[in-house]
Amino acid sequence: MMVNYQNIQPNYVAAFVNELARGTRITPLIRIFKDNGDPTPGELYTVPNRFHTLKYDNTNVSTEQFISRLAGDWTIIKGLHYKPSVSYLAKDYRYLYMRKGTPANEIQPSTQRQKNESTTNTRQTMIDQILQYDFNVKEDHHFTLLGGFNYTRNTGNTINIGSQRATNDYISTISEPPNTTINGVTTTNVTDFSTSLTETRSASYFGQFNYDYDGRYLLSGALRYDGFSNFAPENKYALFPSVAAGWNIAREKFWHIEPISTFKLRASWGQAGNNDLNITDTYGNYSSNTYALGSGITRANLSNPNLKWEATTTTDLATEISFFKDKLSLIVDYYNKVTSDRLASKPLPSEAPFASIPYNNGSLRNRGVEVELSYATIKSRSFSWTTNLSFAINKTVVTKLPANGRAKNRQGGDLIWNAKSKQLVEAGGYAEGERVGALYGYKVRGVFSTDAEAAAWNAKVKDNLASPSGITVGKHAGDFIFQDTNGDGIIDSKDQVFMGWRTPSIMGGMQNTFTYKGFSFRVAMDFSLGHIISNGALARSLGQGRAYNEGAPKTALGSDIWQKEGDVGKKYARFSFADYDFGQRNYLRNATLGTNNSYSSDASPMLEKGDFLAFREIALSYELAPSLVKKIRASSLNIFASVNNLGYITKYTGFNPETYTGVDGGGYPRPRQYSLGATLKF
Repeated sequence: MMVNYQNIQPNYVAAFVNELARGTRITPLIRIFKDNGDPTPGELYTVPNRFHTLKYDNTNVSTEQFISRLAGDWTIIKGLHYKPSVSYLAKDYRYLYMRKGTPANEIQPSTQRQKNESTTNTRQTMIDQILQYDFNVKEDHHFTLLGGFNYTRNTGNTINIGSQRATNDYISTISEPPNTTINGVTTTNVTDFSTSLTETRSASYFGQFNYDYDGRYLLSGALRYDGFSNFAPENKYALFPSVAAGWNIAREKFWHIEPISTFKLRASWGQAGNNDLNITDTYGNYSSNTYALGSGITRANLSNPNLKWEATTTTDLATEISFFKDKLSLIVDYYNKVTSDRLASKPLPSEAPFASIPYNNGSLRNRGVEVELSYATIKSRSFSWTTNLSFAINKTVVTKLPANGRAKNRQGGDLIWNAKSKQLVEAGGYAEGERVGALYGYKVRGVFSTDAEAAAWNAKVKDNLASPSGITVGKHAGDFIFQDTNGDGIIDSKDQVFMGWRTPSIMGGMQNTFTYKGFSFRVAMDFSLGHIISNGALARSLGQGRAYNEGAPKTALGSDIWQKEGDVGKKYARFSFADYDFGQRNYLRNATLGTNNSYSSDASPMLEKGDFLAFREIALSYELAPSLVKKIRASSLNIFASVNNLGYITKYTGFNPETYTGVDGGGYPRPRQYSLGATLKF
């Protein structure tokens, strides 16, 4: 029997982008505090002063979770076991928000004395019935046969309510009347009122066998027949088989190579299903509406009753080898994962009644090699030092897409100029045979040193990607010189060039563990190579995302930025105001095949290598001697302390090199965490 209770009360940030991405870049021309010590609101409530939020906004978030599990093991006859179990999870999330009245001489929020309350109650019931039979044939043949059934039911209930115009700053619960009168007009106080009910059910039948001959030959297989309620009846169930085999060569009688103490080969093949879809994807979503004097129900999305299980087929080949009585160990693992019938959303033409429809969208192949190396550098009676290294290479490629008449059945993408073939070609999006995650952008060849240099360029080239005002004004000293890739005298989407990949191609890590008597000291590091990141936070600061709401970074006064006419060889264009709305879009320039995000930039100086070495953890622990622990009638006492996310070695200048979407718009990097504790066992 197991019972677990948790009560989580996080330090909650209601609007991450507003508070952390925008709020941290407020121009220093806007004061943080008034003369009386009260905080100012910031520029707007969408670009807030964090101190103002802390003073006037009260947010309380809590999650209570209760998990219980009851399991049994009945030996029917020797080797035959019946293992029933039932578990129940209750999870209650609660969000309470209240904004106090703010001074009348400040910028006012759109809703006065706003209150919001949201509760989400989820329940899960899981039942397992397993029958397992273990037996031997003679002494060396070991068998395990297993069959079972799993049933899982998930339910959820969400209630959202909101009000405005509270009469005071002390009562945080919603007690306002639904309507009020303002200047003789009846106005609602209700800002939110909605509820939702959800339910999913899954049922799985499974069988498994394991065979072991003398620890030398290993064979196993499994069958799963999974069902999920959100699929239509004809696609509700799917079969997923798997099989694995292993050979422990070092246990063979013919093996006499003493330096090699362990040598294993293993291989496996199997399928697993994914049912990540809503019931509305299959059966449709509807909403109530009123038109003229009548009311009724209207469709709110396009459903697809033909959706079926997404399946991932994995082939794995590996070898494990140890040397010198397991002092040195090596594992090499090759895997090939093909995900077919991917559950995705298909964009529809603008004339369609809805923007998209769910469908099964082709296949992706995820292929790579993982290597693990462990070495016991020193091992004595009182001291040991063990080093573990890991290394992985991975590549994801599109293998099949629904036929659409385009080359490689490409989805999305755009036409760009290919410098080698001297013609326009399709690129980007998803295409058969191409790697996923390519980023394109606009190559910057330099910065105009003088107005005369810019004027000469303006006479030959027109930048159609600048703002309307920027196109009219033309380039000046301090603007980027964008590459006209196809040489047609126009800077447009056809001039995009390949910049790099969103995701790393190589990842790995290293861990060193030292032990001395009761002490244990561990240092862990990891790295990623091969990905690029758009430093959007720097781009928005240098280009002043809007007219006046960004503070200037120190780069604006650095040696790499153009500051006056005659500056040559600079990396960055001039510091600008309203670069996107009225300027040349030196920094706030998006590419159709790039990140294409308002909190990033697809100009090449803003795209940086994300390679890093992270110092992930330093941990120290001490295990008290058993003779001391026995005095308090305990079996063991371990005292530990650790620091996580210490820092990076990286050339990336943004907030977080561990960004694998291509976009770093700002906000918090990974927090440094300190832990101190003890584990006492009786």
